[in-house]
Amino acid sequence: QYTAPLWMVVGAGLLLGERLERRNLAALGLGMLGMAVILVAFWGGAEAAGVFMGLGAGVSYAGVVLTLRVLREHDPFVLVFLNHAVSAAVLVPWILVVDAPLPTAGQLAVLGAFGLIQMAAPYVVFARGIARVSPQEAGVITLLEPVINPLWVFVFWRESVHVATLAGGGLIVLGLLV
Repeated sequence: QYTAPLWMVVGAGLLLGERLERRNLAALGLGMLGMAVILVAFWGGAEAAGVFMGLGAGVSYAGVVLTLRVLREHDPFVLVFLNHAVSAAVLVPWILVVDAPLPTAGQLAVLGAFGLIQMAAPYVVFARGIARVSPQEAGVITLLEPVINPLWVFVFWRESVHVATLAGGGLIVLGLLV
């Protein structure tokens, strides 16, 4: 999934005609090298289907970012609302068909709060940001997530961080500094 910045750069150049900047390419190169270090360390346990789904997620997320870039003149609240409304329209019929219990009112409230706080609000902020920075810069900034996630796990659960994650994270941070 963290290959999305690579696809953002490719899409911004080929589909949107945005000029690629050398410093962004250098930062992206270091970031992707860092991701490769992390991936190679854990590759043995990965199944091919999972890897391909992760790559698909990266391409899909890059598509979201590029779409937000194209629609940057539109109200981000409207864009995020439409995004979530279409997602709900696609998923709700599927949920009703599967043989599983329907969520309770309390669970629906938690899901609603999750959707608003963890999904909608950050997407509105991101949509505003992508209107001001290039997809290449946004892609490089999103590389912070694979660095910060292991940090949160260590801080809150005291789970040790694999040496490959530290090395790859160091390369990503170096890329961000570039």
